[in-house]
Amino acid sequence: MLSGAQLVLSCSAVFSRVQPCSAGARCSASQPSAGARPSVCSVFKGEVTRIILYCYKNRITPTVKMLQSKLRECQRFSEEQISAILQVCARDAPMLYHIQPPMRGEQPVIVLAKSPIWFQGFVNQEEEQQPQNTNDDAVDKGFQDPEVVKVFQQMLQDENLLLPRQVSEAASKLQQKVQPFWHVSTLELELMLRDAMSKKLLKSWADGMRPVIHRKNAKPMPIGPLAPGACNANNIGLVRAEASINGSQAESELSTENDKDNEARKDVTDLLTELVLAFPSGLRFSTLKEHLRTCNDGLFSETSFTCPAAKNWTEKVNGLSSMFAGTPPGLSKAGKGVIGPSRIRAPGPRSSE
Repeated sequence: MLSGAQLVLSCSAVFSRVQPCSAGARCSASQPSAGARPSVCSVFKGEVTRIILYCYKNRITPTVKMLQSKLRECQRFSEEQISAILQVCARDAPMLYHIQPPMRGEQPVIVLAKSPIWFQGFVNQEEEQQPQNTNDDAVDKGFQDPEVVKVFQQMLQDENLLLPRQVSEAASKLQQKVQPFWHVSTLELELMLRDAMSKKLLKSWADGMRPVIHRKNAKPMPIGPLAPGACNANNIGLVRAEASINGSQAESELSTENDKDNEARKDVTDLLTELVLAFPSGLRFSTLKEHLRTCNDGLFSETSFTCPAAKNWTEKVNGLSSMFAGTPPGLSKAGKGVIGPSRIRAPGPRSSE
């Protein structure tokens, strides 16, 4: 067994002999540069770091055997140098690499001292291969099973789907609650969930993970400050669709339309109705514009929009003022810069104010 000093000397001796590069292989140590030429040991450590980052990206455990195999593929180093990978990482770069000792007869693992912020952990490949040793009925098809993939894709079209924000908890919930996923391991369910998140089919919300289709139908919460003295907004919910324009109003139902053309997006009648009901004491014009822009996916122009039912609509809305007795302290019935039911007019030439 070599002592510490002998180990360092042996490492330096190994990398003091520069091996010629094979034909077609690129070696930065043999290429001329403007400054000082990097040492073979520096090039070796740079290649080891690149391979470890590749393992981090693909969630593959960087064992010593796997790193040595990748180093042989690049054909830039001798077998003696590749065999000294543990000594180089432990003695020459202790601040850059950490060596995890082997457990249960496994290979030692070389990791970076500081993992990237995007790293999500290694996938235990042994757990994926373990079900293959059982009989055919117990084989875990999981990610390769077209029926499982079909069920998962159907779930992504359900806007009511709600999963925990943690991927591991979401995989456990799917395995316990959904019958087609009973034979699928949590590891493979995690891979399916991460794949859906990378393809932007799943998104993390405040209450958990939901399909992206949920964003098209859900209306955002009111934003922006209330007018001074105004009461809190009522919980109106989603926009209710008007049954008719001429005044005869049938039973209202929740509007669940997903896509609207550009002309329909500019009709702000329903949005104004909800805002007037939500803010009976009025709100500032800047807040009104922000609400309209947010509720309409940012497609709102304050200089060009239509409100075809404004004449009949404003007459009905003005009758709501009898439901709210009095005026909040510090506000007149037509306060400056405040938009209320009494100040909404039919579309026409825009005034300077």
